[in-house]
Amino acid sequence: MRIAEKLASSIGKGLVAGLAGTAAMTLSSTVEARLRHRAPSSAPARAATKALGITSFDNDIAQALPALDIAPPAIFWAPREIAIDAFHHTVYAIATGIAYELLSNARGARTSIKGATR
Repeated sequence: MRIAEKLASSIGKGLVAGLAGTAAMTLSSTVEARLRHRAPSSAPARAATKALGITSFDNDIAQALPALDIAPPAIFWAPREIAIDAFHHTVYAIATGIAYELLSNARGARTSIKGATR
């Protein structure tokens, strides 16, 4: 396989794996919100509107990306909220990694590591 094909294949697998991770994180945060009886977060939508320059969006939730000046830095969050956020991001990382491995192995991909194949 040529370098361009490998690169395109890896990018495609990464995008699909990232989508799977995003779905898993959304599911975990939705379940957590329902279990804790809290309203869904509007932070992702507010971050997107700020990044895209959209100005007509309600601004009433205090958790989002500090880099976009939407919420305070995590050092000001309660320890429990930090732990919950870390859990959701762990779900994302694990789901993305599993999806990427499954996509890589599904097409018979094999890599050689010091003589070993997988």
